[in-house]
Amino acid sequence: MTSSNDDLLDSAVRAALVAEGFKNYEVRRILRILDREVLPDLGARLVARLENIAIRGFDAGTATTSRLRFLYRDLRGFFEALDERLRAETDEPLVGFAGVQASGLASEMRREVAGIAKVRAPTAAAVRSAVLGRPFEGALLRERWAGRARAMRLKVEGQVRIGIAIGETPQQIVSRVRAIWPAERRHVAVMVRAAVAHAQAQARQATYEENADLIRGVMWVATLDTGTCPVCGALDGTVFSVDEGQRPPAHFGCRCTTVPVLRSAAALGGTRASLDGQVPDSTTFAEWIARQSAERQDEVFGPGRAALFRAGRIDLDDMVDAAGHTVALKNLVI
Repeated sequence: MTSSNDDLLDSAVRAALVAEGFKNYEVRRILRILDREVLPDLGARLVARLENIAIRGFDAGTATTSRLRFLYRDLRGFFEALDERLRAETDEPLVGFAGVQASGLASEMRREVAGIAKVRAPTAAAVRSAVLGRPFEGALLRERWAGRARAMRLKVEGQVRIGIAIGETPQQIVSRVRAIWPAERRHVAVMVRAAVAHAQAQARQATYEENADLIRGVMWVATLDTGTCPVCGALDGTVFSVDEGQRPPAHFGCRCTTVPVLRSAAALGGTRASLDGQVPDSTTFAEWIARQSAERQDEVFGPGRAALFRAGRIDLDDMVDAAGHTVALKNLVI
């Protein structure tokens, strides 16, 4: 028979597989946008600008022409807009994915501690804040996308400068830019995968923080295959406290996850049997009966005493005298 922590480990592995599927989906979606919209638009802009420069000539050589400055300014605006587009395309799917992951983890935990403790799922606002407002690898998601767009711009500008310097036609320069596109696509794909890994990790972390009283620690879980690097392999099985320690992704391309290590049933209070099933063993009869229906209270106390009990005029202790006998209803009515 497996333990609760074993079950949670199994569910973490399943969640990690779901995350890998979502990574693949998001990579395909974003790369379609780059290939079908961004690259054609970039090529058209470059051809229009470069043909205009070729027709009108240079002011004072290729290095200082004002028309080239306009071209590079246009490229800067283009890639700033691309940065905003990439964030707009990824932020909401990442937050939505993280919300599902957090809810799923809370449900798994709830199943394992049923009748012992209450599990709370983080709010949608808390999940959003965790995904978009916490850094990974030292930077926020928006900073990562800004850096990616800036790197793409500099590489494109570099190819344009080379083409102009050696006298290439606008079409040849655009072909030069197209030649570097496969490498840029790979960089974007790595970024998307890292963003999904970050979203999953933060969803799980937000759930741990919401239920810190139930969790003894957070265990790092690496993928057991040859694609796992030594860094992640060394972290596998390490248990950190809920509010401290390293969390995935450890690096771009990281496939690790985490799993909560629940406190023991004794530490959580244990359970006791009741008419409704297992309840925390700290539950007293007074607490239990106060949560029951009027019909059950009438059955236990009698309708008169139960009515006074529900009205808050008496409690359980008032129904019993010092000798341990039930107090007559007429003596309870004030």
